[in-house]
Amino acid sequence: MKYYYQLSQLEQEVIRLKSFYSTFRVIANGVEQSTSEDINEALFYLEGSLEDIQTKLDDAFQTLWNDVREELWVEDEELNTASTDEQSNDVWNHVVENLQINPNNSEENT
Repeated sequence: MKYYYQLSQLEQEVIRLKSFYSTFRVIANGVEQSTSEDINEALFYLEGSLEDIQTKLDDAFQTLWNDVREELWVEDEELNTASTDEQSNDVWNHVVENLQINPNNSEENT
């Protein structure tokens, strides 16, 4: 499967994001029973982890997008080249047909 590695990376980060959302909910529910120092440490940990997940998601998505776009561009170029070659052949054949010298016409003109 194409792009399996990139899709796996995206999936891994989405799973991490879900895990940290659960952690956030636990922390939010325990705020009343925690000290402000515990809350600050937990929030600092969550912030750093979420920033890391965001960066990895952005990078994985951009890599996947670039690969897909490049593949589509190459396919489009191949189609355009094939189409252009066919058009060129059609034009060439038309020109050759119209430029063929008719010996009878040549003698009449002289």
